[in-house]
Amino acid sequence: MAKRKRNDADDRSSSKPITKASRNTESPVRASAKHITTTTTKAAKQLPQTATPSASPPVIDDEASSAADKEDGSALIKIVEVEGDLFSAPPNTVLVHACNCKGVWGNGIAKAFRIRYPGAYKICGAHCNRSQKAELPGTALLIEPQTNDKDKHFVGNLFTSKSYGRTKDSPDIILKNTDAAMRDLLGQIAAYNDGKEANRIERIWMCKINSGLFNVPWKHSKALLSDLKVPERDAPGEITVMFQG
Repeated sequence: MAKRKRNDADDRSSSKPITKASRNTESPVRASAKHITTTTTKAAKQLPQTATPSASPPVIDDEASSAADKEDGSALIKIVEVEGDLFSAPPNTVLVHACNCKGVWGNGIAKAFRIRYPGAYKICGAHCNRSQKAELPGTALLIEPQTNDKDKHFVGNLFTSKSYGRTKDSPDIILKNTDAAMRDLLGQIAAYNDGKEANRIERIWMCKINSGLFNVPWKHSKALLSDLKVPERDAPGEITVMFQG
């Protein structure tokens, strides 16, 4: 499959300025789905409006993951692979990565998330500590942009292995957990967007999940993602997979 280099105009969309909450400390609460973490506000400020490119370059996507209808009439999630920086995503984007159930973001792409999103890292660790370890694999945690994080992205955590290093799960178990966790995350995104006109999640970006320290070839995770249905409720129907050349 052909891949292309991403330029700065990729994946941007015009949107009205949205109000971003800010305060000195975060107090996560659970929303109506499963683990959606929110932040209460005292003061609000306007985020800059994103620019709209005059013409977007053609997108190279996977024919197998195009938004074709399934036999039951539902559409499949579209998977688009783009060479570029995952963390260059515009606002209102959820960045997705696979992680262990101990709340440790120690190496690889998880370490990059920990450095950029210390507030989200703290929330994920607390979530893992208070949860039953046997119940975490195959679930997801959606975290809103935190006031003490420099980059204002949503963070989507997929709990695909109970541990890491030598005690990580087998590839088969990791893939099984990936399928369940991604479905869980899509449901949480749809629930978060329900009824909102501003501060909605408009895009899903991810790395080539599981292919780093979990040592699962990307093609296997991609095959699972390509078979996901677009949620019936309000959620993006496309996943942009960012990779470094």
